[in-house]
Amino acid sequence: MQGSINFIFHLFGFGLLITALIGGLMLEMQFRSEREIKQKIFITSIIKKFGILSPFVSLLMLATGIGNMYNMSGHSFHFEAIPAWLTAKIIFFAVLLVNGAVLGPLLSRKRTKFLKTIEENIFTEKIGSTLKTFNRNVSFFYAVQILLVIIILFLSVFGTGKHPGAF
Repeated sequence: MQGSINFIFHLFGFGLLITALIGGLMLEMQFRSEREIKQKIFITSIIKKFGILSPFVSLLMLATGIGNMYNMSGHSFHFEAIPAWLTAKIIFFAVLLVNGAVLGPLLSRKRTKFLKTIEENIFTEKIGSTLKTFNRNVSFFYAVQILLVIIILFLSVFGTGKHPGAF
């Protein structure tokens, strides 16, 4: 039985990625159920802490993914020999990273800033519709992120090659 510590860390990184995504989604659902603006602001500050985890997870996944590619290619990099499923997986992971690094914080900052401006004001119908728009955008963000993770998982499980760290 041959194994790879690199592969174990890659699985650990994927677990952290899922934890950050599902944790953020659960907090988003709690955010929607809250009625008080101060509680909503508090929840957005907790969601931001999950976002802080993302760069470390991304770095771990990238480093161990490159290590797995190195192991799979027989300890040399021949980019022309990279299978199509792995190329697709890399592209989807890049989209996942860019989406999470750019759109996630942008949506969160805008919504938090909006909540802080209305904290003292009376909740009107216009404010409610603007908040619904922010919530819809965040929901779409999470839907895209989950779809990308499912595609990456599908490519990992059903890719044509044996994974380099499989025991």
